[in-house]
Parts: sequence; C-alpha cells; structure tokens
Amino acid sequence: MAGEVRTRRDVWGLSSPDPWHPTLLAYARAVQAMQQRPRTDARSWAYQAAVHGTTEAAPRGARWNECKHGSWFFLPWHRLYLDHFERIVRAVVVEQGGDEDWALPYWNIEAPGASALPPAFRARTLPGGSTPNPLFVAQRAPGINTGGRLPVASLASSRALAARTYMPPPGAGFGGGRSGPVQFFGAAGDLERTPHNDMHVIIGGTGLMGDPNRAALDPIFWLHHANIDRLWSEWIVLADGRANPTDRTWRNQRFPFADERGTIVQRTVNQSLSTQALGYTYDTLADDELPAAPAAAARSGGPTRRETAMELVGASDAPVRLVGATARVDVDIDRRAAESFAAGNESVTPARVYLALEDIEGDRNPGIVYEVHLVSTRRGAVPGDRHVGNVSFFGIEHVASAGGDDAHGMRHVYDVTDLVGGLGAGGDWTREGVRVEFRPLGLLSPADADDADDSDGSADDGAAELPASPIPVSIGRVSLFFE
Repeated sequence: MAGEVRTRRDVWGLSSPDPWHPTLLAYARAVQAMQQRPRTDARSWAYQAAVHGTTEAAPRGARWNECKHGSWFFLPWHRLYLDHFERIVRAVVVEQGGDEDWALPYWNIEAPGASALPPAFRARTLPGGSTPNPLFVAQRAPGINTGGRLPVASLASSRALAARTYMPPPGAGFGGGRSGPVQFFGAAGDLERTPHNDMHVIIGGTGLMGDPNRAALDPIFWLHHANIDRLWSEWIVLADGRANPTDRTWRNQRFPFADERGTIVQRTVNQSLSTQALGYTYDTLADDELPAAPAAAARSGGPTRRETAMELVGASDAPVRLVGATARVDVDIDRRAAESFAAGNESVTPARVYLALEDIEGDRNPGIVYEVHLVSTRRGAVPGDRHVGNVSFFGIEHVASAGGDDAHGMRHVYDVTDLVGGLGAGGDWTREGVRVEFRPLGLLSPADADDADDSDGSADDGAAELPASPIPVSIGRVSLFFE
C-alpha cells in the first residue's frame, strides 16, 4: 500500500520448498506481459532493458543507454533504476490480480546453499508444463542452467565491505571514483568489481548477462542488482567511518527514468540514499537502518585522509595475454625499495602497497573471470592464501571506445599491503621481485554441491567448469606502487 515500506527477500528463501513461490510466479507472469508490450512503451521489457544498454536505435524521446559504470554514480543510478523497474512490475502484478505489496527479490549467493541459479530461473516451463518460462534464458554461461554452482569463496563481498571510504584513496574505494555522468568510466569501486562484474561474467559468459547492451534482458539481472543494492545498505550499516559522499556534484546529479505510468521523471542521487524513503528495505536489515550519509562524515567520499602520491617501484617488462588458461608474469622490483620494506625501515617503509593491472585491452568480454594471485619467484603460494582479488572484463568494449585518456584504458588496482607483508615475513619477498598469476575461474558442477561453498573454483580445482573461449585480452603492464 502507498506509504508502506515493502521488504525485498532472498530468492532462495522463497524457493524452498516450492520453487514457484507466489512472488516468483507473479514476477514470471509480469515479465511475460511486459515482453508482449511494444518496445516504444516505456513500461515494456525491451524498453526497460534498453535503458541500461542496447545497440538498437532509440525511438523519439526514449532515454536508452543510460547506465552508469566505472564511477561513483554506479550505485545510486542502479538503485533508482531498480526502484522504477520494480514499480512497473508491481503495477503489472496488481493488474493481474496479484499482491499490491509485491517486492523484487534478491539473490545472495553467499547465503548457505544459494550458490546455484534459483530453480525458477532454470525451469523451461511455468507450473503446468505447457507455457514457456519467461525467467529461463538459454543465453547464459555453460552449466549455469543445469545447476552449476558459483565459486562463492572467490566472489565474496567481504573485500568490498571492508573498504572504509566510498571513493579512492585508498585503493578503488567501495563505490568508485569521481567522474561526470558518463555511461562508462575507468574507476570502478570494489563492490562493482567483485561481486558485481564477476557475477555478470560468470553467469552470462558471452551471453546476455556478460554484455552491458543485453544484460537487463535476462530476468536474473534484476535480482543480481537487488543484491548489490542490498550490499550498499549493509556497508552503510557497518559504520566505522563508512559514509556516502557529501559532494553536491554527486548528490544533485539528476537521472531520467520511466515510472509505472510510462512517464519520464527526473531523480537525483540524493533521493537514492535512503531505501526507506523509496519505500523498501531488505530482510537482512534491522528496522533501525542507519542514515545513508551523515552530513559531517566526509567532504569527498569518506573520512578525511591525507592524500599521498603513489610511487612506481616495479613493473612487468611485457604484456600479459589471457586466453582462458593460467598465465604468469614477473614483476621486477627496485632492489633498494624491496630490501628496505623487508627490513622494516620505518623511514622508507610504505604505508600501503598496490598492485595495478594497466592498459587492459580487448575487443569484447571473453566471458571468463580470472583470479589474481601473488606468488613468489621461488615457489608458488598455497592456492587462496595470497589471492589478491579478481579481474573480469564486463564492459571492456565500452571503455575501449570511450575515447580520451580512458580509451583502451581499463585499469584495476588492488591493495596488497598485507599480502606483501606476508611474503616478506616468509622470505618470499625476493630481490628479483614477485610473480603474479592469473587463474581462470569457473562454475562448480552440481555433483560437487557439498563442497561448492568452500571451493574457490579456480583452474586448480578439479570441479571447476570453465568456458572455452578464444577471445584474448591483453594486460599491458602489471605494476607495483608504494604509497
């Protein structure tokens, strides 16, 4: 009802014991109805998906290709996008005689037993067996529609939630770097990279979810993004210095969306900062959810922090070519800097150490996620012990065509301070440098369900199902920086 706060619930909680919970069946029937509307109707499935991205020419007055990726606008834009989509779906549900309090579910792969695609999205027909299921999409990664499980340990949100600032520095920040309201930029935050980008790729492969121009055509897109939105709220609740930007440039930015009547309306970032004000919450959040951004928390994305220059101390001497197999590259380190760091000389010991993957180029997303590991030049690390993070290439086509300084300039930066310190303590921080290893990440087969949530799913894991992909991606330089 109007004025009430609806609750978004975990899809796997709704899927047991009956995979066709009324919320999911209502969603399927609403999707089916929206798919029958003409693409010129702002309330249609095709139109709503094109708001995120499309290669088709937009009808007069349509606001397509509006998504915001790789910047501080990623989270607020997608929250408002989901909110308006949810309102459109709810209106259809009510028209069909359904619950007027219908709310979009979310898919939290980190919940116990929730690492596989929910059953309602794998069934080829609706209950009864005669009507095709609009939630089923064939254009997904191999194995995902047959119960393949996501490698949860490698896709966990814990690294992102540990970030204390919304914007860099340090690292990438939780929410991304400053930019104008462009569709694609090269400053993705920790949450956008993992789990957001990685899940797009590992679910979609080279199909719908793996392509920003088609991703929103897959009904699971909306549940995936609802979970990303939930994690933003969870991050704020963690407090301890975590806060949204107070910068007026960010807060006053306006974006157009279609409401449930098909009317284009303008919404600001400031209007996205409270889910309660938008009329919804999540079943994991307490009633006393903290405000989205304390006014005095930060001038530019988090608690005030002295910014210092990052100094390049090591780099690879050749590009790395990723073609679906494990790849390695050595990063030579300045001898004096490494020895000073290992010796713990406080006068020159860096506050932070960063690993950067620079000048990443590719014609299109190869449909593969790679784990990034630090290993020594003497011996390899125990798998997972020095897992830096992941690199995936969702949207690489757009970054490459953006022009200006960011053309062919996708870049990932990881804070490896603790990992490098561990190498030093173990005697692996050698004078020659360190080795960086890229391991392709795949789905786990349904037969390994009992172990799926504990496995990292990397190429070293025999249960991993990897897509075959000849699409190469090049990393121009792998670098180490001291701050």
